[in-house]
Amino acid sequence: MEKRYLYLGLIIVAVIMYYNLFIGEQFEYTENVSIIAKEKYNQSTAKLVSFDKFSDIDKLHGRLVNFLGFLEYRLVDSTYIRFLVDDFDNQIEVKDVKETDLYLFEKGEITGPFNITGIFIKDYDRLVADLMEINVGERKEVLNERVLSKEKNITNTSEHNLGGFFVREFGCSDGTPLGECSETKPLYCSGSILVENGEECG
Repeated sequence: MEKRYLYLGLIIVAVIMYYNLFIGEQFEYTENVSIIAKEKYNQSTAKLVSFDKFSDIDKLHGRLVNFLGFLEYRLVDSTYIRFLVDDFDNQIEVKDVKETDLYLFEKGEITGPFNITGIFIKDYDRLVADLMEINVGERKEVLNERVLSKEKNITNTSEHNLGGFFVREFGCSDGTPLGECSETKPLYCSGSILVENGEECG
């Protein structure tokens, strides 16, 4: 008889616990989550001016060319010499500058950029330029994709009964099960915390 009452008592306790855990009164649960969000944007930058394509002296000799460069009037061994230069300090000496263009070369200064038209001439193992025309030029713009990382705080508020709370502790605040991707890409549920995981949830 005593065992029967004991079993009956255990059943009643189990029913009460089941009701409280899975059916009972709802309560509100609030969680603050900090995530790193990445935003892509395009940034326009000025393209660097380079004379690298003018490395084949024999091929360029006698050719009429048009290119972008800077003008420099540089002191070399106590003599000022006119040069065309790029952003990497590569130099092409200038010959036969028109009188009307001499003012563009300022002593000790680099000016430009300019659109330059002239004929390349091989002078031993280097190129010099016989200038024909100089006009104000402009750098080309290059569009680059950048990624900006920002830390964001998210507050998740949800209602659970006690049973749902215990079940929830094995998942994340938005209902995502542990070890699975959230509906909000690229968030991933790890240790009950939403973290960004582009590889798994991109």
